[in-house]
Amino acid sequence: MSKFMKEAQPRVVKHRHCVVCHTPVLEMDKDYCSQKCQDQFKKAERSRKYTTLIMVLVFPTILLIMLLLTPR
Repeated sequence: MSKFMKEAQPRVVKHRHCVVCHTPVLEMDKDYCSQKCQDQFKKAERSRKYTTLIMVLVFPTILLIMLLLTPR
């Protein structure tokens, strides 16, 4: 092959990757490869939301308590 000719690149079928395990998913409308991955993502998302809510409530409460307990 001539050094000036480009080699044909293999074409990859259009696909997405699973949000959880990053396995290729051929259906473009799906975000997960299986129900197991979808359940795992929902559980992690619920945990993340719960943790964020706790942080938003606990830190201001601790700050308020510290401000009220400081000597003036």
